[in-house]
Amino acid sequence: MIDARLRLFIPSRAVALPLPIVGDIGFDGDNREFSYGDGSSRAELWVDIDHSPTTTNPVTVKRKAFGESRWYTKDKLVDVLGKPFWWKEVRKDPFLGIEAPPDGVATAVVSDLTLRVTGQVEAADPFGLIKNVRVTFQVNGTNPLEPLAPAIDCRLDLLIAATGVPAFTYSLVGSHDGFPAYELYLQQRLVYSFNPVQAGTSPLSLGDPSGVPVNVPLTVFF
Repeated sequence: MIDARLRLFIPSRAVALPLPIVGDIGFDGDNREFSYGDGSSRAELWVDIDHSPTTTNPVTVKRKAFGESRWYTKDKLVDVLGKPFWWKEVRKDPFLGIEAPPDGVATAVVSDLTLRVTGQVEAADPFGLIKNVRVTFQVNGTNPLEPLAPAIDCRLDLLIAATGVPAFTYSLVGSHDGFPAYELYLQQRLVYSFNPVQAGTSPLSLGDPSGVPVNVPLTVFF
């Protein structure tokens, strides 16, 4: 059994998103770095993968969830020196040190249209003697507080050799938006990551139809 965990997160405390008509408003981030289990996420798919050669039901879902969304008016956001334009803090009361309260709170609905993971067994050779397990992660996460905000889109295909032994091979292909950050773990080990700060992308990248291509070649996992 292989533990696989896909997490999408915003590394800043808050993020400013320029939108038509309404102007700049802010939303909660996750305020963290890459981590298998710490902190919150905008979206998460966490599964166990049965990669034994005889498996017929390769995926058991342990968690499918969107993080809570909060929005703030522009006056409650503070720029952070040395960070990208979208990276914000939430203004604090100078005497009490308490953050300004959000102006709205909601959580996106989880369904097969918004957050989905599927698994299937397929032949890896013409004779069907060798099998692979294909696990497909799909995210279409709309912001429940702002219908004008573009959705977070992601589709990743993880291909794992159906060996059933601790050492196995895997590959990863697909694409995702240029925002937010993405991380995929196998057996709690980071095997794919995307950092929007390093990539120079922003919330504006959510509207890019081409997205970020993902192509992790065949890799041996010990």
